[in-house]
Amino acid sequence: MPAQMRSMIMEPIVSTLVQTGVRLARTTLPRMLPKRDPATRRWDRPTGALRDSLGSKVMPRSRMRNKDIVFGLYGARLDFRVTLVTARRVAAIRRVASGPLAVGRVTNPNGRTNTRSGSIQPAKYIHLVEGGHRGSRFFPAARAYPFMAHAKSALAAIMPTLVRERWAQLYPMAIDRLRRRYTNRIQRAVARTL
Repeated sequence: MPAQMRSMIMEPIVSTLVQTGVRLARTTLPRMLPKRDPATRRWDRPTGALRDSLGSKVMPRSRMRNKDIVFGLYGARLDFRVTLVTARRVAAIRRVASGPLAVGRVTNPNGRTNTRSGSIQPAKYIHLVEGGHRGSRFFPAARAYPFMAHAKSALAAIMPTLVRERWAQLYPMAIDRLRRRYTNRIQRAVARTL
């Protein structure tokens, strides 16, 4: 497939797939997590930062070594925006020593990312939610809640249908676009020779 058609067809298909994966993960997450008893739960309340951090990205072909591959991924992002509800829930969590909590990536005044900040960064603990963890003297053990695995299996089930539908939409549009482009080039070349 020519590079122009690859960018017109394959990148939108991959983008649709990863966005669907994010949607599935966001709907699966609340179903998988337990409903905690207020008397026994570890945190004051769930913040919703993990759900807000779920996002997708399609790598541009210009950054890939192999220009024939279109690569997309989804999961917890470092740079994300929280909803108003999540912001209110995080603001309700009080830390006596260091003030209010931040959510997401924290940058220092010099522009570098502060990876050791005390902010809520779901990209650092999504694997612990997905796979669970053994307890330590600081944290009790937690069982696995594999919401991403369920989203992946659901996406794999509907992937052929999504690809077929997007291909049926995008392929004729790409052919028409290329036909118009090359027809215009030919007409301009003929006009120059006359």
